[in-house]
Formats: sequence, C-alpha cells, structure tokens
Amino acid sequence: MAPRIGLTMIAPTNTAILMTSPIHTTKGMLTNITTSIPMPTVKFGGGSIMLRGSMNRSVSGPLVFIDENLDAQRLTTIHSMCFEHWSAFRDGGELMVNSPRKLDQAFCELWDATLRRKAPAPVIPIINETALMSVLQLAGKKWKDDGRKINKRKSKFHFPNASLYLSVIFETNSNMLAYILLGGLYFFGVTVAQEPIPKDRDLELQFVQVIWRHGDRSPTRTCPTDPTQEEQWTFGGGGWGQLSPLGMQMHVQLGRKLRRRYVETGFLNERYRANEVYFRSTDVNRTLLSAVCNTIGMYGQGSATLGEDVPKLKGNEDYNWPAGFVPIPIHTINDDYDYWGNPHMICPRQLKVWALAQQSKEIQALLALNTTKHVFDILKQQCNKTYDLGSLWEVVDAFFIERAYNISNPGWMTDDLYNLAFKLNQQAQDFVNGINLSPVNGFDVSKEMQRIRSGSMLGLLTDQIKQKRDCLESSPLCSEWMSKLKYFVYSAHDTTVYAYLTALNSEKLVITDGGYPHYSAAVITEHWRDSKKNDFVKFVYHNGFGDNFTVFTPMVEACRDFEIYCPFEKFEAVAANLSSSQWGGAEAMCADTDLFGNSEKKFAFYNNGLISSILVLIWAFLQRN
Repeated sequence: MAPRIGLTMIAPTNTAILMTSPIHTTKGMLTNITTSIPMPTVKFGGGSIMLRGSMNRSVSGPLVFIDENLDAQRLTTIHSMCFEHWSAFRDGGELMVNSPRKLDQAFCELWDATLRRKAPAPVIPIINETALMSVLQLAGKKWKDDGRKINKRKSKFHFPNASLYLSVIFETNSNMLAYILLGGLYFFGVTVAQEPIPKDRDLELQFVQVIWRHGDRSPTRTCPTDPTQEEQWTFGGGGWGQLSPLGMQMHVQLGRKLRRRYVETGFLNERYRANEVYFRSTDVNRTLLSAVCNTIGMYGQGSATLGEDVPKLKGNEDYNWPAGFVPIPIHTINDDYDYWGNPHMICPRQLKVWALAQQSKEIQALLALNTTKHVFDILKQQCNKTYDLGSLWEVVDAFFIERAYNISNPGWMTDDLYNLAFKLNQQAQDFVNGINLSPVNGFDVSKEMQRIRSGSMLGLLTDQIKQKRDCLESSPLCSEWMSKLKYFVYSAHDTTVYAYLTALNSEKLVITDGGYPHYSAAVITEHWRDSKKNDFVKFVYHNGFGDNFTVFTPMVEACRDFEIYCPFEKFEAVAANLSSSQWGGAEAMCADTDLFGNSEKKFAFYNNGLISSILVLIWAFLQRN
C-alpha cells in the first residue's frame, strides 16, 4: 500500500498559498494536488517524472508544511527544533541549488542527517533558501520509495537566474522525501550541495569584504503621541536605537557562520590576527556593538591563546577574564561624514536631488493617490506632526518594532492603516534609493541618488580588490597593510546594504519578501583568482537570523551571464558608473548643490565664447588687411 502523506500549509501573510489534499505516492506518481500557483506540465510513467515549466512570479516569505493533525503550538516547537537539528547547514554551510552536481550524494547526506538527529515525526520543515528563478528542466529522474536512496539516471538544469524560495520537506512517517516546493514547480529529488571553500575548480579565494546590518534594536524615534516613548526601551543601555539582547545573539550567530565559512576552511587563521582582519563600523552604538558581538562569534570559540591573545589571570574570580571574549578593535569615524557606510551622511547635494526627485511623475502619481493622502492625513492628526515620503519610515519602523515586542500600537493605528503605511513606506524608500524614477528636466535623479548613497562604498570595495591584485602581482603599488589583509568588514545599516544591492540592480531579486534587509543581513563580496591570474567576484547574501548563505552572482545585473564567478571588470564598471571622481571625491560631490551647472561655470562659458568670438574677428580683420 502506498504511503499516505497528509500535508497542510500554514504560511504568513503575503506568502504564496499551496493547498493540498492528502498526497498519495506510488513509484513517483503524485495525485490530488490543488494549488493557487500555476503548475507546470507534469508527465508520469514508468516510475519517472518529467517536469517542464517556467516561472515568472516570485514567492515572498518562508514556506512551512506541517501535518494536518498538528496544532500551532506543536508547529512552533517543531520549527524551533528543526533549526537546531540543522545547525550544520544553517551555520556556515552554503546551499548551492544551481547545479546537478552530486545530486544523489546530497540527498543521502541530508537523509542521513535527518536520521542521525532523530528530528520529531511526523514532519520536518528543513531548509528555506533563496533560489532558482526562470527555467527549470528535470528529465528522466528515477527514484525509489524506500526513503534511503534515489537513483539518478539523467538530470539537466538550466538556471540563468535565481530568486525564489526553496523549501525541502521530509516526511519521516512515510520514510521518503515528500517533495520540494519551488515557487510553484513541484518535483521529487534534491538539488542541494555544498560548494567547496576556499578552492573551487582552479580558482582560489583571495579577499573577502562583508557589509552587514546591525542586529535587532529599539526604535530610533516614534510618533510624538505614542504612549511607548524612549524611556520604555531599557535594553542595550536604554533609549532609542540600542542593540537588544536578541540583536546581540543575531551577530554572535552570524559570527559563528562566518567562522565556519572562512576560519574553519583554512582561509583565515584559527586565532585572531590583526594583519588579516579589519572591522570598520559606522559611529552608532548598535553597529559598533553588533561588530563586537560578531567578533565574539567568530573568534570567541576557544581559539585564543592565554597570555598572548587574552590575559592569563588566576586567583580571585573577580579578575578572571570573560570566557570566550577576544578583544578585537572596531574602527570608526564621525558618522556625519562617513561617505562609505552612512547613506544619510551630511550631504547637501542629496537633499537637493531628493527635492528634485519629488517632482518626478512617479512620485507625483504616488502623492496623488487617495490612500497616500489618507495615511498622511491620519498621521498628522494623530501624531501632531507632518510626515512625508522621506520621514514616514519613523512611524512605520517604530510600530513594527512595538508589534515584534508584543506592545500594542495606539488604538488609531489599526491593522489596515499599518499595512497601508507599511506599503507606502516601501515604495517611498525605493524612490529614496533612486529606484524607478524618470529624469526630471533632463536630470537623471535615479542615477544621482544611487551615486550619492552607494557610489563611495562601491569605490571602496573595488579599490581594495585592485590593491589586493597589486599585491598578488608583487606590484610596487602594493601596501604592506593590504598585502596581508584578507577579511574586511563594514558594520552598518539596512540603508547601507540596500543601497549597495540597488547599485547592483539586484535588490528585488535578493530580498524576495520586499522591503529593506532584515536584522543581521549581510552582503559578502568575495575576490577570487584563477590559475591564469584572472580576477573574479562572487556575491553572497545572508538574509538574516537563522538563514544561510546564498550565492546571488547571477542576480547582479552586470553578471547575469555568469553562474557563480563574475569577471572583476564587470563589477569595476558598475563602480565607475557611480563614481564621484569627477568631483575629486564624495565630500566635494556632496558640497555641489548646483545640479544643472553653477553660475560661475555659465559665466566662464560665456566669457570663453565671447573671447573666442573677438579673436575670430581680429583674425578676420588681420586677414583682410
């Protein structure tokens, strides 16, 4: 008798919904499925499955399957336990889903891990990974319904892009792999494999640059009439914008993942070496402390040598050194002039460009909507303060955090109003980042906002790769500092990470659930070199707490033709396009508020033209005489 699997999906708001009646499996045959997502063509026969289909829609949010007999409390327990059971994959493992390489081996490893960890029956929701968009082809896949073995005859995959959520679900009662949900494409099999690090093919990792967002925090401000004000937020020293204990935990965990990825693979020294790693942060408490917590996760794993890396103290326990703490310096500068890490630095030019951008047809259309007027009218009435597209985030952010901490919003902030404000703010922040804005009076406001907000960071990342290249080639331009440096970090904000992703034109593909990057989200730019001394970049994303690392190189507009490794020149061209070098740097660019050419330039042009005309007349006069 064929195993019977009862599956029901419980998903958060804005998640694609899949409703299933009980699924019957017999040598690969799947029946009785209904779904709100279009199914591809499915053919069965002889124990094999053939699926062909293409997806042009994305899935937002994790997809969690539970047995229909489980209640919500049991689901929560299982979900937490599963993440613990799969910490090997969650913490530091990179799940590659764009290659059929080692397909059977990957399945067996996953299945063995399930049995070893004895995860609770009947259902184990295991992996949520950003993955796979566009075309999927799977042909001639044979499998056996014994839960231990899948024989692969032929598998062919073509993934030019990747952006959808992948969920791999095991059903332990039936001793089989239930199925993989792939944004509406359903098939039997596993396409998960871990990529070798630090070497792959003939490439070798040379340099790593990480930009991350701080961890969970208190609001930075709120509506003036909100009952929950600054004094109610006591963690992290108390007050606005402070890192919470959960935020600390998030970065300790991310640090452990980064340790597994770069230390335990041999790329970095087991112990903290000052010439190998460098931590930079914006000058804000939550980013500085996130960096400290991250270093604890990365180097506080018993790797320190007593008496060398940390004090060797004996006697009174009051003087004992804190276990697992290796002090590592975090560098910073004045936040108002941090052109690399703070997109909201003091920059008169940005204010001028944003004012011009608000004249664009897209923003004018948004402001003309009744829903937009409704949101701003209520906020003005209830908060006794006027908000606009540039400041709306203050209220949305505060009420979002209050809800996360089970603090009731004011009665006037209904769910409907909150959802309207949330969506409006998402659109507003896209505009602030120069996304989808038409030129105004011939001025490219989109490009200019991106240049101001991310150009300096792009310049930093590409310049450091070029410096590392000089060192690899023993160039006299190589600095002693860069010759040994292998790992550079910038601890910053969601605005920093989003501005960088926007410059790469990949923000909507990488952040599939919309909005800004989550707490502890990180973008990693890896510099690789092959045996012929060609340089490549590989882009990796960490979505947030509890998630894994995902390669998103083919989601970068300049790298769409490359699966994992993109020629460095492509990345360099993106940085050059948004460079402020024509001003001599970001500081001078920010000081230039004359967007259409200042009066001095016009006067000089006029004078030069006048002088040229006079010279021509003199020359003509002399020729005649």
